[in-house]
Amino acid sequence: MLSRIEEIDAIECDIYGRFCSSSSHASKNGYLKRPVVDEWLDILRQVISQIWPKLNLLEHGFEIKVTCDVDNPLLYNDSIHIFVRKAFSDLIKYKSIHRLVKRTFVHLLNKISMIDHDPFFQNIRKIMKICEKKNLRVNFYFIPLKRKSDNGIMYKMKDKKIKKILLEIQDRGHLISIHPSYDTCRDKRKLERDISEFQKITKSIGLDQKCINSRQHYLRWKHPETLDILDDLKVATDSTLYYADSPGFRCGTCYEYPLFNPIKQKITSVREIPLVLMEDTLLSNVYRENYKEKIVLNEFIKIRETCRKMNGKYVFLWHNCTLENIHLLEKLIS
Repeated sequence: MLSRIEEIDAIECDIYGRFCSSSSHASKNGYLKRPVVDEWLDILRQVISQIWPKLNLLEHGFEIKVTCDVDNPLLYNDSIHIFVRKAFSDLIKYKSIHRLVKRTFVHLLNKISMIDHDPFFQNIRKIMKICEKKNLRVNFYFIPLKRKSDNGIMYKMKDKKIKKILLEIQDRGHLISIHPSYDTCRDKRKLERDISEFQKITKSIGLDQKCINSRQHYLRWKHPETLDILDDLKVATDSTLYYADSPGFRCGTCYEYPLFNPIKQKITSVREIPLVLMEDTLLSNVYRENYKEKIVLNEFIKIRETCRKMNGKYVFLWHNCTLENIHLLEKLIS
């Protein structure tokens, strides 16, 4: 489970080249939502305690780790031709003058870096505010470079208005990490450029990012090729290993651990922080056509309480572009 041996040379992948949850041994045998590695280690702990009752074993505490992949920090950040196309859509498809006026107003404000009215930026602030009430720090993952292969990415991290967002996140005591672009899971040169650009930008706002924390865009991972690239480039932590279409424990654990390369038979310097839940898995039409809020919330909470029982880390992802259902976030961290 920890070494992800079953993913080597995987054939059954989705349209993004990701190993499918339906192909995993855990899904086929009904234990994907159980941290089986932690369960077995807990049994071992109990046995050790019985044999050597005076032995002091390391105690862990339950932690909630909120993360946010900032695929687009601003909703109204389009180029002029995309703006015109969407403006026509407001009039013709939606027959809404109100949508057109709002789009035009916020678009013009964004152009002069007055971004406070943008819904996606407002959501970043909401996420921070909700978590600050519980004394939680949010880890925001930003994409450093805009490439043609990154469909839908409409920003450059070096832009003045994006730096304004980075500065506010930093000033409020939250974390900024890298969200490498789409093709970097199999392209060392591209990831190296992403890291270089990320370090340069964060340094310009007074944040020295020598320790690189990463999560691949679209949660794309080719095993162990991606791991080799991360290890070669001295990436400290990764938080990619999660099935986008199903919540649960892809690695069988809710604990941070050093990743192992099963081909080279080598423990790498990259530490995995397993992601166990993404809001899109249960809220997005991509993975579920219909949902009921009560059922979704129960699934969220069940995963959280499983992590709590194991005294592990409840690491979940909430995108800033998820404008609806933000109230669920408060219930998830309660």
